[in-house]
Amino acid sequence: AYNRYIIEKESLSLAERRVESVDLLLQAGRATTRDLLEAQEAYLFAKNSLVSAVVKYLVSYLKFLRSAELIEIDEDGIWKGDLYEKINFENIKK
Repeated sequence: AYNRYIIEKESLSLAERRVESVDLLLQAGRATTRDLLEAQEAYLFAKNSLVSAVVKYLVSYLKFLRSAELIEIDEDGIWKGDLYEKINFENIKK
């Protein structure tokens, strides 16, 4: 699950660069609007895939913690462990 998360994170970065590149090509007259729309569609797909990978990773990690009886929750019953803090949700919100 972690490897999938890393792959999807890199995929999102690549898709973002592609959108920027195609936009510049469009401005220079070397690409079509269709090319830009396809790049934006690929970016949206990569973003959704990253979110899915994050969810699967967190669920897998929480299941492991539960099985090992290591899960810690706060007084409100919410888990805010070390992995939760490491995931950069700002990258996903763009």
